[in-house]
Amino acid sequence: MFASFASELPWAKCEGSWGEHCVDSSAIIAHAGDRNKTVEQAVSSSQIYFLDIVLKEKSQIYDGIGSPDWKLSLWLLLAWAVIFLILVRGVRSSGKAAYFLAIFPYVVLLIILIRALTLEGAIDGVIFFVKPQWGELLNPKVCDFIMKVESVTCNLKSKKQKTGSSNILMSCRINTTRCGRKQLRNASFH
Repeated sequence: MFASFASELPWAKCEGSWGEHCVDSSAIIAHAGDRNKTVEQAVSSSQIYFLDIVLKEKSQIYDGIGSPDWKLSLWLLLAWAVIFLILVRGVRSSGKAAYFLAIFPYVVLLIILIRALTLEGAIDGVIFFVKPQWGELLNPKVCDFIMKVESVTCNLKSKKQKTGSSNILMSCRINTTRCGRKQLRNASFH
């Protein structure tokens, strides 16, 4: 994430160790309109950067997958430390943290939306998103995709209902019901 704040992005140009099939991402964008050129086995520098540097993906894993990334481990440790501090402080601080954690993503999304709307061609994108394309509704690929999405959604909803956890949490109030009995009863029926 911090690499994206640099004046020149590290994935914009190829490095020598990335191989001969690497093509600069800026060159791909500049020659996107050239249909006469054919480049066999060309890989963009951004794709190589993501696979090799970010994901640390190996072509062969005969010697194992390697050790964990220390940067990601530190971020994970920081996330768990924040969760621990919120839980140690009790319900009052978790309520305050909930306000921040609920509002902050929307503030960031609003900032990104404002930035995106100031870019060139943003209005064309908004019009494309809002204006319906009635001819595409009769396309069999679109209908097939919609049916797959609906079947996955229905499957996930049925899995959620079988756990019964939401029913238990909704029906239990402090000092009025016995959650343990309800939990056993709901688990036995599902």
